[in-house]
Amino acid sequence: MTIIPLDPEPGEDIEISSNSSQSDSVFYQIFLPDNYSINQSTLLGNALPETLTLPDLSKGMHSINISYKSDDVLFNSSQLFSVAGSYVNIRSTIPSTPTICDSIGVIAEVSDRNGISTVQLIMNGEYWADMMSIDSNLYTLGKLIPPQPSGTALNLICQVIDANNDTTISLPYIINISDIPNIVPLNGEFRINDEINLVVDIESTTTTPVTASTKLFIITDDQWQLIGKDTVSFNGIEIKQAKFPGYYPFGKNHYKVVTNANLTCMSTDLVTDDTLTFDLETNAFWVTPELGSTDDGINHSLIGINNIEVDIPSGLVTESSILQILPLLDVMIPSQPDFEVIQSEDNYNGIDIIWGATSDYKINWTIGKSAVQSNNKLYRYFEEFRIWLPIIFAEVSDSTINFPSNGSAKFSFLENTDVEKPTIIATVNDQQFLRNNYLNTNPTIQFTAYDKNGIDYRTDSISFWINNNSQELHSEIRVSSNTIIITVNPILTKFDSTFALLVQDAAGNPSDTLQLSFIVSEKLDLIDYGNYPNPFAESTIFAYELTDAVEKLTITIYTVEGRKIRQLDNDNIVSGANINFAGYHEVEWDGKNQDGIPVGNGNYFYQIRAKNN
Repeated sequence: MTIIPLDPEPGEDIEISSNSSQSDSVFYQIFLPDNYSINQSTLLGNALPETLTLPDLSKGMHSINISYKSDDVLFNSSQLFSVAGSYVNIRSTIPSTPTICDSIGVIAEVSDRNGISTVQLIMNGEYWADMMSIDSNLYTLGKLIPPQPSGTALNLICQVIDANNDTTISLPYIINISDIPNIVPLNGEFRINDEINLVVDIESTTTTPVTASTKLFIITDDQWQLIGKDTVSFNGIEIKQAKFPGYYPFGKNHYKVVTNANLTCMSTDLVTDDTLTFDLETNAFWVTPELGSTDDGINHSLIGINNIEVDIPSGLVTESSILQILPLLDVMIPSQPDFEVIQSEDNYNGIDIIWGATSDYKINWTIGKSAVQSNNKLYRYFEEFRIWLPIIFAEVSDSTINFPSNGSAKFSFLENTDVEKPTIIATVNDQQFLRNNYLNTNPTIQFTAYDKNGIDYRTDSISFWINNNSQELHSEIRVSSNTIIITVNPILTKFDSTFALLVQDAAGNPSDTLQLSFIVSEKLDLIDYGNYPNPFAESTIFAYELTDAVEKLTITIYTVEGRKIRQLDNDNIVSGANINFAGYHEVEWDGKNQDGIPVGNGNYFYQIRAKNN
C-alpha cells in the first residue's frame, strides 16, 4: 500500500493506492501516535486508488490500516504517516539480526515536501552520526555502529530537521545483539559423483561470516567412531554442504554430525556446537578388480539395501567403479496399458541399479514366502525401447529369489491382463509377401510384429525357420513404440521353399506361427500377371513380379497400330513403392496418354521391359 503524501497537513487529502490488480470493499481505520484509533473500520470506497480527507489530527506520527478484497482474498496493510512534520521511519538494520561480530548499518525512509536539512541517528538517547541520502526517500548511515557486546539492546531513533528547522523523530527501533551464531546440521544423504559422499546440509542462521568444523561419527559396538571431517565457510545466512567421501557399511547405520563454529572476528576456536543424529541406509558401494564388491575397501563383501543382496566376485572388472542400489518407489510403465505394479510387502515396488560397468552379476531378492508362492512375474525395464520384459528367476529359499543382471538395470514385479496374441506381417524388398512369391537367392525380408503391450525383441524370444529347420537369427531388429521390425537377408537356393516366424509379446503370449511359401529363382525373371479390370472404364492395374531388383523397369502402352501413347516407369507413377525392386508389384494406368488426354475406346497393347546391368 502507498500513501501520497507521507507528510500531510491536518484536513489534507491523501491518495491511497495498492499494487493489486483489482480491489473492492476498501475499509480504513486511523490510529493516533499512542495507538488509539479515532474511528471504527470505515468504508472508504469500492476500489483503490481512493482519496481520503484527513480529519483535524494533531501533530505527530500516525498510522492507517487499510483492508480490501482482491480476487476473493482479504488483504490488510498498515502504513505510517506524519501529520504537520517530516515523515521518518527506520526500515531496517544491516544485518537484520546482528551478532557480536557485526558492524551495524541503518536504513531510514524520510519525506518532507518543505525540504530536509539534516537526518541523524540517535542511539540509546545519544547522537551517533548523520545519515546520507542513497535514494529519493532512503537514508543510510555513513558511520556504521561498531560490533556490540552480546546481549546489548540498542534503542535507535532517526531524527529529521527540515528546512524550517522543525524537528521530527521516528518511532523507536529496538535491536538486540545476538549471541554467537547458530550453525545447524539439517540432514544427511548419500550423493554420488566420482566418490561415495555422505553429504550433510548445514545452515548458518546469521549474516556474520563464520567457519564451521564438521565431524561425522558412526555408531560401532555401541561406541561413536569418528569417520570424517570437513570445514565449511559461510559468508552469511545460507545453507552449505559438508562432504564426507569414503566407504560405508552395508545396511542402515546410525550417524552423528557435530558442528563447531569459529567466528572470524574472534580468536577462540570453540564457540558453539550443534549436533544432528540420524539413521541412513547405505545405497552405494565400490566394486574393484582386487576385491569385487566391498563396503569397507579392505575386504570382499556382500552389498545391497534392505532385502537386496549383490555379490560381485574379485577379478570380474578391470577398473574400480561405484554401484548404486536404489529402491523404486514409483514404477513407471510408459507404453504397456495392460500392465500394473504388484504392490509388495516392502516399502518399495522395485529396484534401480546404477553401475557404469557392463559385467554380469547375480541378485538375491527376499520378497517373502507368499510372494514366491504366488508365482509373480519379475520384469526388467529396457530403457532404450521403454519396455518391461520378463526375467526368469530361481528360488533360493521359500522367501528369496535369485536372478541375473548386467550393468545398470531396473526390476519390478508386474501383473497384466494381456491375453491377446501379437500379430506379424511380412514384406519382401518393401513389397507385400504373397503366397509363392518369387525370390532371388539373397532377398531382404522384413517381419513386422505388433502388440499393444510391446514385443519381446530379445533373440531367445524369436524363432525363425527355413524349410522347417531352426535358424540362428542374424538380423537387424528395430523397435518403435509397441512394434518391432525384424530384417533378415537369408542365403537361399532353389531347394528352399518356406519361411516361418514366431514371436512373443511382453506378457509371454506367443503369436501364431507365420508361414510363408516362395519360389527361388537363381536368375532374373519377370512374371506378368496381366491387367485388371479388363476391359476398364477409367483406369486399369498392371500386375507383375520381379525375382530380383533391376536398374529400370518400364511399362509401355501401344495402340493396335503400334503407336506408343504412354510409358510408365519409376519416375512418373503415383506409387509408394519402387517398381524396380524385386517382388510383386501393381502399377496403375489412368487411361491417359503422355499429354494427359484420355484415350479413346478400343484395344491397346502393353509391354513390360526390365533392364539390368
